[in-house]
Amino acid sequence: MASATERRADLARTTLSVLFIGGLLAGSLWVLSPFLAAFIWAIMIVVATWPLMLRVERAFGGRRGPAVAVMSLGLLAILVVPLVVAIDAVIGQADAFVALLERLPSLTLPAAPAWLDKVPFAGDRLQATWNQFAGAGMADLMTQVQPHARKVA
Repeated sequence: MASATERRADLARTTLSVLFIGGLLAGSLWVLSPFLAAFIWAIMIVVATWPLMLRVERAFGGRRGPAVAVMSLGLLAILVVPLVVAIDAVIGQADAFVALLERLPSLTLPAAPAWLDKVPFAGDRLQATWNQFAGAGMADLMTQVQPHARKVA
């Protein structure tokens, strides 16, 4: 039977080992925490595309390497092609956006539509606010919107 001194040393060793492993685990989770969202997305994509991966693997005669390459290229194309199209559309509309920004101070808000005052509970207030902004002009509207736009940005 072990003596009391040996049991205390064993208890200290076990306690320190558990604390050290817990510290390593906490440190690892702290380092990995910025990547948690990407990791969750990766898991969802893998789970969603797994049946397709198995079919592609069967089409390649059970060879996993070529199936993984085809799936990787396919998923990359699914992600990259819309991004390239979106960037092209933004670049193509840049001149129109700049022209809109230049015209913005001279734009006016039309009078409130007739149906607006018929909106239940808030119609009168909505119409009054709309007409207030329509009469004030775009410059005054921009000064009121600007602090909120900064918060959003």
